[in-house]
Amino acid sequence: MSAHPKRKKDQDEQFKSKIRNLHCIICYALPPSTVSHIKTRGSGGDDSAFNILPMCLNCHTHWESHKEQFINEHKHFADHLTRLGWKWNTIQGKFYLRHYGK
Repeated sequence: MSAHPKRKKDQDEQFKSKIRNLHCIICYALPPSTVSHIKTRGSGGDDSAFNILPMCLNCHTHWESHKEQFINEHKHFADHLTRLGWKWNTIQGKFYLRHYGK
């Protein structure tokens, strides 16, 4: 059973619409922002508040292609992920990002 109950699709769309109207959490670019998943939906991530953040397209693209480097380059983002319950490490050259909840 998931630690976070499933939300209805219309609730997810309303929440994501609010995220799109926020500034980028990284560079503070003005809205609209993209809905950036910390753990991608393809990897089992969902649309819960701990898993999505507003990012401009440029930051989102960099995040998606270089997660470990991105976290290392943006301390305030790393701090925010930690507050949301995320932890990360590299084992044998492979980067892992996991949510441990609050």
